[in-house]
Amino acid sequence: RLDDIDSAAVLKVLAPIWADHYATAKQIKGAIGEVIDWAIAQGHRADNPITIVAKALPKPKEHRVPLSRQAVAVLEQAKAHSEGDSVFGGSAASLKQAVGRAMRTLAWASDQAGKVAVAHGFRSSFRNWAGELSGAGYEAIERSLAHTVASKVEAAYNRTDLLERRRQLMQQWADYLTK
Repeated sequence: RLDDIDSAAVLKVLAPIWADHYATAKQIKGAIGEVIDWAIAQGHRADNPITIVAKALPKPKEHRVPLSRQAVAVLEQAKAHSEGDSVFGGSAASLKQAVGRAMRTLAWASDQAGKVAVAHGFRSSFRNWAGELSGAGYEAIERSLAHTVASKVEAAYNRTDLLERRRQLMQQWADYLTK
C-alpha cells in the first residue's frame, strides 16, 4: 500500500544498487518519488519519504569529465552571456534533459530513416566510434561513458579514472566530429 511506504522501505530497495548502479538507482528513486507525489496529491498520504532518503545514501563516485578544446571554447563563449554561477541558465530539472531537447529542436537525423536522433543514440555513436576507430582502450572508453567497473575486486584495485587518457579521447572525438 502507498501509505505503508516509508524511508526504510525505500532504502531497502536503493541501498544495494546505489554505489554500483547509481544512474539506475537514481531513476528508481525518482520514479518512486513521482508515485508518492501522486499519492499525496490524491490525498492517500501526507509526506514523501524520498526527501530524506538521499541523506542516508553515500555520495556517488565523482565523475570528472575532460573537455576538448572545442567544448572549452563553447563554454567560454556561453559564460560571457550567462548570469551567476551557471553557464547555462535554468533549474537542475530543466537542464537534465537539455541534450535531448536540443537534439529534437535541431531535428538531428538518426541513422534510421525518418527518425530523429536521441541522446542515448549519441552515446551509442560515441561508443561505436571509440571502439572501432579511436584506438583507445576499453577501460578509457567505458569510463568516458561513466560506466562502472563490473567486478568489485577489480574496482578495489583499479581506482584511477583515466582522466588524461579520456581527455585525449574526447579531443580525438571532437576533432572527428568537426572534420
